[in-house]
Amino acid sequence: MRPRSTPSAGSLAILALLLSAFLAGPPVAAQDRPNEEPSSFDTLMDRTDMGNVAQTARMAYHTGVRELEQARKLEEKAAETPEEAKRAKHQKRALASYERAIESLTDALRTQPTLVEAYDPLGRAFLATGRPEEALSVYAAALRLAPELIEAKEGLGEALLEAGRVRDAAAAYESLRGEDGEAAARLLAAMRRWVDRHRETPEPFSPEVVEAVATLVQQWEQES
Repeated sequence: MRPRSTPSAGSLAILALLLSAFLAGPPVAAQDRPNEEPSSFDTLMDRTDMGNVAQTARMAYHTGVRELEQARKLEEKAAETPEEAKRAKHQKRALASYERAIESLTDALRTQPTLVEAYDPLGRAFLATGRPEEALSVYAAALRLAPELIEAKEGLGEALLEAGRVRDAAAAYESLRGEDGEAAARLLAAMRRWVDRHRETPEPFSPEVVEAVATLVQQWEQES
C-alpha cells in the first residue's frame, strides 16, 4: 500500500498562489514601464533577473525530480521487504522523499509558473501521498498553461479516479484514447491497479463503485 500523508497546512493555498502568479503574467520589464526610457543597464538587469529566476526554478525542479525518483525506489524496496519493521522504515523514508519532492517542485513553480515540466512530477507526488484533490489542482493549472500536454491529461485521469470522480475519469480516458494510445494504455494500467487495490480494501469507495470501474476497465482492455 502506498504511504498516505495528511495534507500539509497551506498546501492548497500554495497551489492557489502558484496559479494566480501564472495568471498575473511575468513581471513588467523596464521597457514596458510607462513614462520610462529603458537604459542599457535596465535591459541588462531585466535579462539577468529572468535568467536567475529560470536557473533557481530549474534547480528546484531537478531536486524535486531526484526526490521523487528516490521515493519510488524506496517504495519498490518496501514492497520487496518481507520483514514488517524494515518495510515500515522504507515506507517512512519514501514518504519523507515525496514530501521533499512536493516542497521543491512547488518552489520551482512558485518561482517560475511557466515551467511546464514541473507540473506532472508534482501531481505524481501528490497522488503518491494520497492527495488527489491537490493533484487535480496541479493538473488543472498545467492544462491552462499547456492545453495539449499529454502528461497532464494522463495524470488528470488518475487524479479524477483517485478522487472518486469515476465518470470524469472515464471521460478523461476516452478522450486520451483518441489522442495518444501509449498514454491511454498507461492510464488504463493505472485504472487496473486501482481496481485491484480497492477490491482488497474498498474504502473509501463502495464495492459497487469498485466493480463498476472494474467492468469499464475490462471492457477497455478487451477493446485495446
